[in-house]
Amino acid sequence: MYKKNSQKYEIFDEFSSINSKKSQFIKKIEELFGKRIIDLFMHYPKEFIKRKLINEKVTSQHMVSYNLVSLDLKVLEIKFSYNKRMPTKIITRNNSEQIFNILYFNTSTRIINSIYSLGKIYRITGNLQDFLTHFQIIHPESVLKEESFEKFESIEPIYNLGKSSINKKKFRKLILNNRKFIKLLSTPVEWIDKNLINQNKWFDFKKSLYRIHFPNNEQSEKFRRRLAFDEILSNFLVISKLKKSKVSKKYYKINNFENSEKIMSNLDFKLTKCQKNAIFNIRNDLNSKRMFRLIQGDVGSGKTIVSALITADIINSGFQVAIMVPTDVLANQHFYYFKKLFNKINLSISLLTGKLSIKEKNNIYNKLELGKINLLIGTQSLFNKDIIFNSLGLIVIDEQHKFGVNQRLNLQKKNPNSHILIMSATPIPRSLTFAIYGEIDVSVIKNKPPGRQEIKTIVISNDKIEDLIQGLKRKIYKNEKIFWVVPEIGKDEINPKKQNIISRRRFLQKYFGQQMACIHGKMKKNEINEIIEKFRNENIMILLSTSLIEVGIDIPKASAIIIEHADKFGLAQLHQLRGRVGRGKIKSDCILLHHNDLSDRGLQRLVVMKNSNDGFFIAEQDLLIRGSGEIFGIKQTGLPSWKFFNPYKDMDFLEDVRLHSKKMAPDNFTNKKQKDFLTSIFFQNKQIENYFTG
Repeated sequence: MYKKNSQKYEIFDEFSSINSKKSQFIKKIEELFGKRIIDLFMHYPKEFIKRKLINEKVTSQHMVSYNLVSLDLKVLEIKFSYNKRMPTKIITRNNSEQIFNILYFNTSTRIINSIYSLGKIYRITGNLQDFLTHFQIIHPESVLKEESFEKFESIEPIYNLGKSSINKKKFRKLILNNRKFIKLLSTPVEWIDKNLINQNKWFDFKKSLYRIHFPNNEQSEKFRRRLAFDEILSNFLVISKLKKSKVSKKYYKINNFENSEKIMSNLDFKLTKCQKNAIFNIRNDLNSKRMFRLIQGDVGSGKTIVSALITADIINSGFQVAIMVPTDVLANQHFYYFKKLFNKINLSISLLTGKLSIKEKNNIYNKLELGKINLLIGTQSLFNKDIIFNSLGLIVIDEQHKFGVNQRLNLQKKNPNSHILIMSATPIPRSLTFAIYGEIDVSVIKNKPPGRQEIKTIVISNDKIEDLIQGLKRKIYKNEKIFWVVPEIGKDEINPKKQNIISRRRFLQKYFGQQMACIHGKMKKNEINEIIEKFRNENIMILLSTSLIEVGIDIPKASAIIIEHADKFGLAQLHQLRGRVGRGKIKSDCILLHHNDLSDRGLQRLVVMKNSNDGFFIAEQDLLIRGSGEIFGIKQTGLPSWKFFNPYKDMDFLEDVRLHSKKMAPDNFTNKKQKDFLTSIFFQNKQIENYFTG
């Protein structure tokens, strides 16, 4: 990692280097953003509060033109109210001799006296209203004493601190107190082409980083765009590393497709046109180059059978295959699926998960190295340094959005010449595929296999839950299975009214008793797997869960999923959850359950889900509704959480990014000072750093 060689690089230091005694506040900051001071400044504000300071005579036009106005007012009189229905009134006057009433409802005398003193001048900010003969402000947004006017911010950044208990004002103070580090930052020669900078009227990195936190005008978008270009370019360079490794020109030529043809002839269903196209494209890759291909398919579109057919051909050509999935549940499911599909082909399949004993794992390691295992299915355990393949020819990464770049690099190290097939059930708009994966070949599977029932999506209020219970009883009577999803494990400190898994479990047990079981992320993996198998094969009819079931669970008998507080989930995650049903021939329902605290944005999500089953359309709508930040919902989706790049606003410069990245290939990128600087800004992982430092 970059080493500071002068005081000018203090922004890369950790908070601990400034103060060896960490407060609880700093510890929370480090958990949320990272340990370095620079990590703090890489957190882009979610919005900006704009205040208009008015020194002239105030008119009704000011009230119409500005949401928040700031006025320098002298306190003439304080009229306390001892009636709860009547406000306390602070009568004030500006330099133009206009009277303004500042009103407070249900505010104690003690608080009012702690803020205001007769005869003093204050800068009061709030929503200006015209009431009878005077202007008034009810419950000001801020009040500054005259001696603190220099702290006034006409444009104040507001930061998204999630569900953390970090005080927003204290956080802003931390930003203010550390701004000196940006000023001390000594940036190297510009790494973006000057013509491109001039064309976009961008500022340099240092000024852009400073101005997003300390804006002096309304050009914050221009500063963000500059940093967004840096970010997406850096991301693209790293992704390119996966495809353009030192030995990427070498590949294993595969042109024998006898096994897949044999399997296809024995299938009891016909492949869709999209599946056939994907297989055709993959075969072309395998026969002509080192494959690096993404299969994008909506939930239940049949991606797994495509990967299985290709796996059979790779093995038939004398190579091994590794399939990596994010959960033990999905690994088990794949294992039994592949065993059944390949039952007439003589090959060895092994399952590697965390629950195996050391003896069992060592047995797999030995067989794998000797080439006695053809197909290995596992979770992150495939990264284990003890795993040595005899002849790894294909890496399949399923539900890839659950894995980071570093994990994919680790697996690829097992054999850099291997073909790579990435599968994602999180629909990504075509325009975003480039930003996330770089120059990757893409196959899209949109159509679902014939016989799949369309899922009916119903939006209902929690007030109707008793009617819902009766409907579920009818489904259980028909031997159909039901998922019930809640967003929380324990009590939500931010919103204590939000339903959690503990209280919902008690509620459902009253109606369904032993027919209901519960899983969540704090349980042991083997407990979760055991309950899911009982749900699949035995008399458990309702599975209560957190979003743990979002990926890969295939229960053909499941005909209903209830998603509680559905408006609190991201659109793509809702679509993934909905995909847990409708996987057999039973008519299925997705019930989106909401409470009375429904926001406008939450309502938008529910309307989109009710009106569409198209995952690609839903992904586009997710962009429109959410804008920047975590594009595909809450963090469970695992896709990039951009700091500055806004996929809805910044698509126009992606072609410039592509062209620019080619100029910045490792061999051409020789300015060491630039390398060190960029490494320190964007990368903390040694593997990724090596891309720049060689």
